[in-house]
Amino acid sequence: MAKPTFAVMLQEDEYQTYVVPRATFTLIPMNYQRRLQEGFNIIGGIAPVTCLFIIAHGLEGAAQAGNSTQYAAGLGVALGFEGIFHHNAGLWAKLHGNVKNIVVYACNAATTGGPAMRGGFADGKYLMGSLAIYSGANVYAADRLQQADVSASASVDFGPWEGQVWEFLPSGTPPRPVAKPPWELSDL
Repeated sequence: MAKPTFAVMLQEDEYQTYVVPRATFTLIPMNYQRRLQEGFNIIGGIAPVTCLFIIAHGLEGAAQAGNSTQYAAGLGVALGFEGIFHHNAGLWAKLHGNVKNIVVYACNAATTGGPAMRGGFADGKYLMGSLAIYSGANVYAADRLQQADVSASASVDFGPWEGQVWEFLPSGTPPRPVAKPPWELSDL
């Protein structure tokens, strides 16, 4: 059995200082200069990757409808300049065959705001499903705000998952709830 290979793509902000896993991994900080393609090239150089961890802020937006404003979580994941959105999920096809699992540590990444949001621009479940289909990897993400303690130790501690963790398969089958992903950052 081959030794597992891990990579961590993270939004270069406060997480850069605090992500210090204990095992060997490839750290890929994403910022306004490093594009997704560069990150994909790094991953291609170490493939096959057992698990790619994505650490970034989840995004939400607001849609104005007449006199009311509807706030929507699950809009995307702020990973560097390009982020992960519905309109660019196809970029992740560059990873197809190179990554087995993707674990997304981002607030509301798998949130569907409500019936009006299903299948729309702020449907996090739809977005995570697209990420699984295009990347060819099993994707894991939760549907609530995720708490990260970056002050108490030398390494970020996400603690237990908040909300429900969902598994999205590359086959496009409906997501299923799971207790946790097969790999977590704390396992490294």
